[in-house]
Amino acid sequence: MGVETSYQAIPEGTALLERAIQDPDLGELLGLLNSSLHGSWYESARRGGPPLNETEETLQHMALSLEHAHPGLKQRFYTLDRRWDMLHFLLSAERRGEPSLPLDDLFTVAVRGGALLAPHIRGGQGHPIRIVSAAQTQALAARLAEVSQNDLRRHYVPERMEEAAVYKWFAAHVSDSTWPVLWDAFEGLRDFYREVAAHGEAVLVIQS
Repeated sequence: MGVETSYQAIPEGTALLERAIQDPDLGELLGLLNSSLHGSWYESARRGGPPLNETEETLQHMALSLEHAHPGLKQRFYTLDRRWDMLHFLLSAERRGEPSLPLDDLFTVAVRGGALLAPHIRGGQGHPIRIVSAAQTQALAARLAEVSQNDLRRHYVPERMEEAAVYKWFAAHVSDSTWPVLWDAFEGLRDFYREVAAHGEAVLVIQS
């Protein structure tokens, strides 16, 4: 078992967010929003799986209403799997323990999220769900677009990453394919934020 980080676009100020903040039962399910956007629970119940309880029905209904109002919302989703801390280290001077500038803080927000939604809103394994505001996604899209492969590569020092206790990182396991995988992960995150910013949406950062 490990901690994975995923990113789901969501319209800012939507009724679902407001209700999840007020309703602990609904808030506890918010980490399953992407599955709900795809109608996974309805499909499972239709095929003979466990019937949905009232709170699950509410989330499913509100999620599908969101998708109807914001076409393609379910595709505005990204996951770094277990690579989130690796990218955080490569992007953030703060994470590397170096002097940082205010702009560097944006990288931490990009990977780890911004404000907490509410104490009861958590992903799997009890990790709090955070939000990146619509204004922050605009700033992040611009900032991430400025990052070149050389910018990231100069911080790619396997031994130093291990010394910094980067999550699930072991210098002895590094191979020729490791760097391309990390660069692809960054490009995916960059492109995700660009797409979300183009739609003027916020982002839920979910660890599970």
